[in-house]
Parts: sequence; C-alpha cells; structure tokens
Amino acid sequence: MFVVYACKNNLPHNRLGLSVSKKIGCAVVRNRIRRLLKESLRLETKISNGYDILIIARSFSGTRPLALNNVKEELSRIFARLGLVKA
Repeated sequence: MFVVYACKNNLPHNRLGLSVSKKIGCAVVRNRIRRLLKESLRLETKISNGYDILIIARSFSGTRPLALNNVKEELSRIFARLGLVKA
C-alpha cells in the first residue's frame, strides 16, 4: 500500500514528503489519499523527531478499504519496522 523512506536530517522536527502517482486514480482519489496520510501522521505522536520521511502511495486495488484507521495501522506498522517509533 505504501513505501516509506526515512533518513536523519539533524533538525529538531520531521519533514514530510508525499507522492501519489496519477496511476492511483483521478485527482479526487489522489487528494483523499494525501489527506488521509497527513491526518494519520498528525495523530501519530510516537514518531521520533529529526527525520525526513517520504511516503509513496502504491496501488490500492487490495482487499482493505481506504479508511483512516487502515492507513494509520499500515503506517504504524511500517514506522515500527523502520525503527522510527519512540520507546
């Protein structure tokens, strides 16, 4: 669903980049995905500071519907795997 790249930026805050290709769908769908990503990151308070984070949205033809809870779960799982979650 998502590909996430992260690297240290030596700043006291995180920087976010979002990429949603036209292959995903029309502008309405792409903007909804961006809004869901931004909101899920706003609600996620366990991410360590000092990273540049790039999130690339991949195809959404999977079995899970596009909802805020699903996006939050997916990103939490990815951030935990990357080691970006505070202890």
